[in-house]
Amino acid sequence: MTQTEIQENILCQIPARTSGLLNLSVRIGKTKLAIDLLERDKYHKILWVTAEVTLRDKSLPEEFQKWGKTKLLKKTTFICYGSLRKYNPLDYDIVILDEYQKCTPVNMVKFLSLVKLPIIIGLSGTHPKNYDKRDLFRNLRLEVLSQLTIDEAVQKNLIAPYTIHLVGCELDTKKTISIVNTKYDFNTSEKLNYAYVSKEIDALHNNGLSVSKSLAIRRACSIYSYPSKSAKAVELVNKLGGRSLIFFPRIAFADTSGFPAYHSKTSNVNLQRFIEGKISTLACVNAGSLGTTFKNVDNLIVVQADSNQTGGTTQKLGRALVKQKNYKAKIYILYFKDTIDETWALKAVSAFENSNIIKTDYNQLTL
Repeated sequence: MTQTEIQENILCQIPARTSGLLNLSVRIGKTKLAIDLLERDKYHKILWVTAEVTLRDKSLPEEFQKWGKTKLLKKTTFICYGSLRKYNPLDYDIVILDEYQKCTPVNMVKFLSLVKLPIIIGLSGTHPKNYDKRDLFRNLRLEVLSQLTIDEAVQKNLIAPYTIHLVGCELDTKKTISIVNTKYDFNTSEKLNYAYVSKEIDALHNNGLSVSKSLAIRRACSIYSYPSKSAKAVELVNKLGGRSLIFFPRIAFADTSGFPAYHSKTSNVNLQRFIEGKISTLACVNAGSLGTTFKNVDNLIVVQADSNQTGGTTQKLGRALVKQKNYKAKIYILYFKDTIDETWALKAVSAFENSNIIKTDYNQLTL
């Protein structure tokens, strides 16, 4: 079946003017599907909530225009999740929650206070796994109406086939980490620092006790700040050659990578240059992981995976999955071996077909 036929089939399965969630693979045209649903059910006042300013101001309006839906566009108000609390849901016939994993009790507070809700349609390729999100959607009475996984989309020839390389890296033993506070001022290594921030957590685990959120966050922040993995990612990009899209864990790492950067503190200039093929490598952080279509990407590198509870890693991987002739996506996810980072990496790819995943050490990686 073609992408259009798949979209039409999904649309036929959704009852008219029914609320629910569409948990559909990245890159299969969820925006076009939603536009067709809006037109089919003759909505007159539409609130479309999206995750990024670029999507709100440019990409989504252009998508309506691309399909000749200018009349429908005039009926649609586009906002970001950060502004959602300022709007009354009952002022609209329907609310589209684009990338619904971005919903939180805070930005959905007006919806949670209503006895009767407007029609709500959520769109995402990364249905959240954590309890808080699922509880939120249960309170909003939003159930999954249709589902199509990434591997099902690959089998249906809707998105590109792929190989994911899980690349294990050693924690650095050189004393490159500076610890400065009111009590201390010294240098330590990534390995020693990880042992220190994990010591209390390990003791709690060994005694069957729960770990506080603050301790878990402290260890996670430490891992995200270690520079050696980002340095290895730069080495990897230079060895791979071709066109590479790389996601760093911190803006500072992207800015010092030596590659043109695109993130929340830059303009869209480098993004556009990469899309147009004027530069061969683009260093991102989180911006670019949603709604942007990249073609002719030879390599996608994710320096820091999370446990994918809200689909952040899957969204990044999806940037490489655009269907193209004679193309197979090559994806590299780096992680620190024998740390919680390895657990996050394994969880991040747990929903992907195991036969498409290759686990190797950085020093043994064959290109």
